Amino acid sequence: MRILILAHARSGSTTLLNWLGYELGYKTIDEPFNHKHPYSGDNVVVKELINHLFDKDVTEFINEFDKIIGLVRTDTFQCAISLLHSIQNGKEHNVYSINEEWLELHNDELISLSENIKSVNLQIQSIPNILQVSYEDIFDKGDIKSICDYLEINIMSYKDTFSVKLFAIPKTENFIDYHNKIISSID
Repeated sequence: MRILILAHARSGSTTLLNWLGYELGYKTIDEPFNHKHPYSGDNVVVKELINHLFDKDVTEFINEFDKIIGLVRTDTFQCAISLLHSIQNGKEHNVYSINEEWLELHNDELISLSENIKSVNLQIQSIPNILQVSYEDIFDKGDIKSICDYLEINIMSYKDTFSVKLFAIPKTENFIDYHNKIISSID
């Protein structure tokens, strides 16, 4: 079986890719168009970011796969925080924390990134006949049943892969008010 994860940056796609590779015993290929990795053969899980397909025929590309998972992050502001932090630090999968001062300093950038992520989410969600899942379902709720059903995974050996949190965001009353205000201004 050939599986494609189509996502945007900072949506948990690398963790999902690795988990599926472990669970199914399949070869994993991370962003073949970004890293110029070939993705031929069977028993493979491929993760690609939709923005890497800007000059490709998306329909033609996804038709090369047996199963396609569309992964989005519905809390676009949290996704923007993660993205901006990784851009600034050049590290994508490390433990980090931010504070309210950092949020205030980067407010305009975060809103712009959040709007862009929202647009990319709509692109992914508009693709017909694929399994649509979200970061929040997988990482916050621990719900991977739809993925297991879709791929016919009956026994999970690596589910705890999804229990790791790599970030710390202040949960003070001021931050929660600020976050809710930003989210409502984006919607």
